[in-house]
Amino acid sequence: MFLKSLDLKSKVHNVSNFTFENGESFQECLVEYSAFGTIKRNDNDEIINAVVFIHGIGVNFSSIENLKVLFDKNKSFDLNEYFIIAITSLGTPNTISSSNFKSKNFPDYTLNDMINLKKVFLKEKFNISHLNGIIGYSFGGFEALKWACDYPDDLDFLISLCSSYKTSGINYFIFKIIKDIASMTGDFNKAIGIANAVFFPYGLSKEFLKNMENEEIDNNLNLLYEDINYDPKDIIQRSNVAMSFDLTDDLDKIKSKVLIIAINQDEIFPLNFEAVPMESKIKNSKLITFDSIYGHLGINEIFKVDKQIQNFLNNDI
Repeated sequence: MFLKSLDLKSKVHNVSNFTFENGESFQECLVEYSAFGTIKRNDNDEIINAVVFIHGIGVNFSSIENLKVLFDKNKSFDLNEYFIIAITSLGTPNTISSSNFKSKNFPDYTLNDMINLKKVFLKEKFNISHLNGIIGYSFGGFEALKWACDYPDDLDFLISLCSSYKTSGINYFIFKIIKDIASMTGDFNKAIGIANAVFFPYGLSKEFLKNMENEEIDNNLNLLYEDINYDPKDIIQRSNVAMSFDLTDDLDKIKSKVLIIAINQDEIFPLNFEAVPMESKIKNSKLITFDSIYGHLGINEIFKVDKQIQNFLNNDI
């Protein structure tokens, strides 16, 4: 029996002061989040069971809904035991970004800025300095891995979900072309719509696409063309961060145990080029895979590896 919904509630915390890596400071930095589960504290009144979820590109904190099958009694994350915090990342609408800052001068942020804003938020809002774990999906996996490399004592476990340790090959191509489309002058809404649509054939498996009628493909593309939630600079900045991502020389800094979850039909992060070499480069890591006709978007079928996730959380690897 699965939860029907996580019943997420969007909340916003205003970080009182944040300095970007380039030296620019903001006195007000909005951070959108949702938190649920049970808080457990140690004798120093510190939360000791917090798990942070970091979403992928083009979505926000609410995409944790795709993992709802993991949050229930006798599942991977019993909400009587874990406190879950899903955070909308820097550069995404509703957290501080070009879209809601309404400024052409919004700073060109880095992956370090994205991580550090979350760290400041967690400390200021919840007085959390050490996490039980981090779950990073797709682009969110970039953040999660770099967090574990740069702050190895910050967390006990890491789950990298349909992600990689560097941007290269097909995923570099995707980010580059999306950036180029979003940079087009003229009709910015059309450019953003086309950029959204670029992900479509890569997000799903070849088998899924082959079974779609052409009219259905047209209808889906039209919806993507119309789903304009981002400022073009949001897309350009996020693509720049993604294109420069490479942790090849830093993975040996990770101290936490790492679970790498990959989908065999993932066209954006192909198993043999991303997850398999990642496992070989990270000590104390384990790779598990599953099949999904939905390809990269198949995390809604993560129930297929729930028992393996439970084994990972409950045992050393």
